Amino acid sequence: MPYAPPPTYGAGAPPFATSSPYPGSPPPYPGALPVARKEPAIALVVSFLVPGVGSMMNGDVGAGVGFLGLYVFGLVLVLCLGWLIVGFIGLPMMLVAWGWRMYHAYQGAVDFNRRAGYQN
Repeated sequence: MPYAPPPTYGAGAPPFATSSPYPGSPPPYPGALPVARKEPAIALVVSFLVPGVGSMMNGDVGAGVGFLGLYVFGLVLVLCLGWLIVGFIGLPMMLVAWGWRMYHAYQGAVDFNRRAGYQN
């Protein structure tokens, strides 16, 4: 026989197999790489310092960019367009984005750890 038999598809585990994010689902493939634990406190502090980066660290890049954009938009409203005219809209927008981004970063890390099977 000059040719080797064709490979059997679907028999092995994919190289990116990790723990399943859904409770009650089958265990991960044998030999799956472990998922690193995310620290909620670090995500909270980083998100406090730089808007949206805590969410980006958790893998939620779209939300992180959205929080950063909302913060910058509020900052532009407050600084460039005048405090008395538009500052009453921009300052609350910045404060809401500031609190929301920290909450989202913390909860994102907690949810990631729960899906990966870590105890908080």
